[in-house]
Amino acid sequence: MKLLTTILACLLGAYTFAQTVHDSSNFIYAWHLLNNFSTQSRTPIDTILTNFQNYNPINKNFISSSTLGNLGSPVISNVFTDRPNGNNVFFLNQYLPFLNTAENTDYYNTKTPFSYIFYTTGGSSETREETFEVFFTQNIVSNWNFGLKYDMINAKGQYRYLNVKKNSFRIFTSYTGNKYVAHASFNLNRLKNDENGGIIDSVFRLNNYTRSLKEIPSEFVGSDAPTYTSNARNRVRYYDVMISQRLKLFTIGAKQDSLKKDSLKSFAEPILTYVFKIDRTSKAYAHDPNQPNYYDSVRYNPYNTYDSVTNFKMLNTLQLEFKTVLKGKVQAGIYGLLGNYYENYGLYSKGPDSLHISFDSTLYNPSKDKTFNTHENQENTYVEAGIYGNFWRKVSTRFSGMLYFAGQKAGQYMLQGQLDSRLSILKKEFDFGANAKLENKYPDYLLNNYYSNNYMWSQNLKKENWVHLSSKIAAPSNNFDLSFNYYLIRNYIYFDTIAKPENYTPVLNYISFEIDKTFRLWKICSSNQLVYQKVLQKDQNILYLPDFVIHNSTYLDYNIRFKKTNGELGTMLGVDIYYNTSFKGYKYSPALAQFYNQDQVTIGDYPRIDAFLNIQIKAVRCFFIYQHFNSDWLGQNYYSAVQYPYNKHSFKIGISWTFYN
Repeated sequence: MKLLTTILACLLGAYTFAQTVHDSSNFIYAWHLLNNFSTQSRTPIDTILTNFQNYNPINKNFISSSTLGNLGSPVISNVFTDRPNGNNVFFLNQYLPFLNTAENTDYYNTKTPFSYIFYTTGGSSETREETFEVFFTQNIVSNWNFGLKYDMINAKGQYRYLNVKKNSFRIFTSYTGNKYVAHASFNLNRLKNDENGGIIDSVFRLNNYTRSLKEIPSEFVGSDAPTYTSNARNRVRYYDVMISQRLKLFTIGAKQDSLKKDSLKSFAEPILTYVFKIDRTSKAYAHDPNQPNYYDSVRYNPYNTYDSVTNFKMLNTLQLEFKTVLKGKVQAGIYGLLGNYYENYGLYSKGPDSLHISFDSTLYNPSKDKTFNTHENQENTYVEAGIYGNFWRKVSTRFSGMLYFAGQKAGQYMLQGQLDSRLSILKKEFDFGANAKLENKYPDYLLNNYYSNNYMWSQNLKKENWVHLSSKIAAPSNNFDLSFNYYLIRNYIYFDTIAKPENYTPVLNYISFEIDKTFRLWKICSSNQLVYQKVLQKDQNILYLPDFVIHNSTYLDYNIRFKKTNGELGTMLGVDIYYNTSFKGYKYSPALAQFYNQDQVTIGDYPRIDAFLNIQIKAVRCFFIYQHFNSDWLGQNYYSAVQYPYNKHSFKIGISWTFYN
């Protein structure tokens, strides 16, 4: 009640004293970097009320996912096209939606200081979930910007031993001169996840727990109330440093005719770009004491587990680009890039101490009664080249290719072509897009070599061959998007039913159609996303996915006006519905922090519904959301992953205050 009173007081204060609503597009714009950190792409400023209630990064990134239930826990998308397809170590992919990285860093140019604070809270004292974010940026001089961001998650979880704590910090700066452009960022992330091994499934299904969900037994044990601290835990650390510098060497071209204000000059510019990036990923898994019979094997220590894995990367790229502009209407360019990156992998598993002298389990190999510690260095060099064009702001194209010619990945390649156009048909604008990508890539080192107390493999997986074709048609005026994706993958790498990476040597075929359509009637808005996806032929036993995924957000969008004060209160009252058809859900391995296949349990075919109210008064936004309010309606078969149910109904509050000076 005190928190609610405080929020209402803030809203009243904002209405009474806050400054006039700003159109942020007039004095601030933001962008992020694409194409090897060399190209700026505009990013919208998030100051609107639509979807403000979706503060959870999972809901922002995916319309359907498998997760452990608690905010900040590992997650994998149930839509194949949303899954990362980069060179990350495999366990990092499950945490990416919650991380600040060089790839998702936004840069700003603002005429006045810009900042905001964002806070959410909800749940009882033993299930409390809190998030906090603070952001600040300002221009030091007209074209030199500096900013910082801090965000945290503290979520105790509804089910026992699923505590999550996360802290992330970011510093960024950019200088955008006429001849010299520089971007730099530093990101630091720390996550702590307590693990419960999943709840005991039969108990959850057969009993109606009206008391605390913390009482539902879990596979792992730990301390009881009030802390509910697990004996098993993962600690994930990630940091990166990125510096990108672009230098315009000189300009060749015709000068603008000063007598003709509408004349545009033509010119050509060679541009040199240098990028330096380092990042370090680490994960430590501790289990004290070990849980009997949970894992199939014990390699080094039968009494407790302490494993760690680290990956350090250092990337250097040098790119020469030749850019031309013809009368401001046609832009074209060609570039060549030389890149090199160095990697170091470290694997550690602690053996038993000297006080433990015997162990009877046949799963334990006494010859490995020692600490395991190994490091592996790799270095790879590659070239990349491409051409691009933008014609009359109606058609844009980009074609590129990459080849590794030295190092452990020599022979790996990628070819990609992209075409986007905007055409007018019957006085309406339509966007068309097509993309084709051919990729041949080696598996990451950890997919071939992994050593820990409960998992070990040393193998030689085959290279994956990916063919990806996609197309899109959109009608912006009608709020309609339709996209198509087709994947043909040979030697697809997946985690099998014993959580070991394997190749699927036949050809895997995947196809999807995605529709995004928004309807408006008076003040009522209905935003709909529908995905149909299918793994063709016999490949369904390798890649488990729901056939249909649906998200609907329907709300009343109404502005309340106050004639006496000329004020305005923006409101959105509605529901979010998340649904996917049934499929063989994923299991989760705490020791690997990895989702993997199973073929026994079917989950899904369950609607999860949130009710929300969003309010905006000038620079203050807040939401009130009743999450999963239908959890008592249709029984308790609401699982996000095998043995990991969604959170039950809960009430959350959030507030964001933006400052423009």
